Amino acid sequence: MKLKLALTLFVLVSCGSNEKQQEKINYHSYDEVKEKFIDWNDSLSKDNHYFVYYFSVTCKYCEEIRNEVVQIALKNEKAIYFCNQNVVTQDMDPSSTIGQKEIKYLFVRGFPSLVEIEDKTVKNNMVGKTQVINYLRS
Repeated sequence: MKLKLALTLFVLVSCGSNEKQQEKINYHSYDEVKEKFIDWNDSLSKDNHYFVYYFSVTCKYCEEIRNEVVQIALKNEKAIYFCNQNVVTQDMDPSSTIGQKEIKYLFVRGFPSLVEIEDKTVKNNMVGKTQVINYLRS
């Protein structure tokens, strides 16, 4: 009986904290991060460790996570650049780009996508709303 009560309390507290986390996310526009926009060809040109978030303004999944992605970028929790122009998409496994240092070998599979780059080298390439937002939250 105590175990059931403890489990019920845990579930209630867990659900409550997820709702509170969602309440903290404000409405955001991509205009708020326009200084962080880069062209596709500049994706591998920055130094150090950063992410490039590839999106389309017509993508419903991009729209669903826009507020949180922009909020993370504004808080400088992670260095994030935004790209929605000249994006190369291919129907191949994005993990095949890991280790690439040249833009001609970089592609995204769809939108939204998040590419992690360190020392001008692709470290990770993720596609899809859930994968992208979970990685940015971690």
